Amino acid sequence: MVTEMYVPARPNVIPLSQAPTGSKVRVINVVGGKYRVQKIFDMGLTPGVEAFVRQNIYYGPVIVDVRGVTIAVGRGIAEGILVEII
Repeated sequence: MVTEMYVPARPNVIPLSQAPTGSKVRVINVVGGKYRVQKIFDMGLTPGVEAFVRQNIYYGPVIVDVRGVTIAVGRGIAEGILVEII
């Protein structure tokens, strides 16, 4: 089962993998298969949560602070996490 990609009518919605270092973002949607989405939710990245992009140097994992912890999100997984910069 694959979740359909839903992009709200917001011009500033981007994948987490494209969010610049030092930006604060809000998760809008998570795209992917059942197990991938569940893994992302288990890391605390659920729709509506705010996170701080600690490091994104356009290769390797994206380092984010979310819910009081710092996590590394693989670039492939980060492509499926749609966020808006706030």
